[in-house]
Amino acid sequence: MPAIEIHNLSKCFRLYTSKTESAVERFLMMKRSRYEKLWALDGVNLEVNQGRVVGVIGPNGSGKSTLLKVLSRIYRPDGGTYKVNGNVAALLELGAGFHPELTGRENIFLNGSILGLTRKEMKAKFNTIVEFSGLEKFLDTPIKNYSSGMVVRLGFSVAMSIDPEVLLIDEVLGVGDLNFSKKSFMAIKSFAEKGRTILFVSHDLSVVGSFADEVVWLDEGKVRGQGDPTEIIKAYMHDLQIRREDMHSKGRMQDAMQKEKSGSGEMTIEKVRFYDPKGEEKYLFTAGEDMDVVVEYAANKPVKSHSLYLAFHAFDGRMLIGPILRPYDAPVEGSGRIKITFPALPLLKGEHFLSVGLFHDDWVNAYDFHDKYYRFTVNQPTEWGIKGEIYAKADIEYQNR
Repeated sequence: MPAIEIHNLSKCFRLYTSKTESAVERFLMMKRSRYEKLWALDGVNLEVNQGRVVGVIGPNGSGKSTLLKVLSRIYRPDGGTYKVNGNVAALLELGAGFHPELTGRENIFLNGSILGLTRKEMKAKFNTIVEFSGLEKFLDTPIKNYSSGMVVRLGFSVAMSIDPEVLLIDEVLGVGDLNFSKKSFMAIKSFAEKGRTILFVSHDLSVVGSFADEVVWLDEGKVRGQGDPTEIIKAYMHDLQIRREDMHSKGRMQDAMQKEKSGSGEMTIEKVRFYDPKGEEKYLFTAGEDMDVVVEYAANKPVKSHSLYLAFHAFDGRMLIGPILRPYDAPVEGSGRIKITFPALPLLKGEHFLSVGLFHDDWVNAYDFHDKYYRFTVNQPTEWGIKGEIYAKADIEYQNR
């Protein structure tokens, strides 16, 4: 019997387009506020088997959080049915049940009651919760004096003290600092090993790729795909890249995004793709795995020489590898491709961006420069480390078409 059964599930929200009016004004003027319907969930069909860890991915507004809130009975669906077989705990907004004027000690009992535990049950779990949170010294300090990270740690510790059969998690994997993040992952992993069912939402594809048994891809309230994490993430990342290129080609990106591309235009970067050594296109790699980057270019008129620029960046923009600068003194004309091989990719777990540029020989003026434009994910399932500036050698091969 599946742990979660969802059939043709729909949820609609109203987006009001008229200016805010009071209820009295609407009554006296007999006005009806104008609105548009937004289907956050639109005919979702999904089954999650018992003991499975299922990740839910998709762009903002795709319906991921709405799905979890329906399953946890925060929202009532507007169509379809769902059934969760077993008791449920939801980690949706950690710390939401805390009172800022109460101490950490008092809030533990308050939050526990919100989650359905009796005071007797909370007393039995109290020491375990405190030890897991690592906040022993701050128990008698009001929550309003806690940092946001401390509030998250306490909320997570209380929520994990429940032993449900189904756990719903929304963007809270890896909460807190590095040590607590590791501890939280181990706790959830232990929960999964007991045969419990986990359905979680995350934008961190490295977490999804390393943690999930299968992945569900939501887009505009519909299921676009479900299955093997590597395959679904690959399809999702490829779709994001195509959408981004399409938006640029149609001139519909914001000015801030348009500034990511610049150059004089004699040479242009047409496409950039990531591949594994077998030639399979992919966007989820494991630390230490070989990576091939293929840059397709077009010389709109003969160019005597140019220089290739590459740099890898962390999600926050910090440069981790590079810049890698490689001059190419031979003339190029028409279209071609550049293959760059990175053996034993040294990047650590996380989301990353690649910058690619084709420059004049002065390294100042660009023919075409795509700054932090291409996104991929590195998965590091068994080791932990701190990101820093690193160096990698690259073998580069030009191939004319």
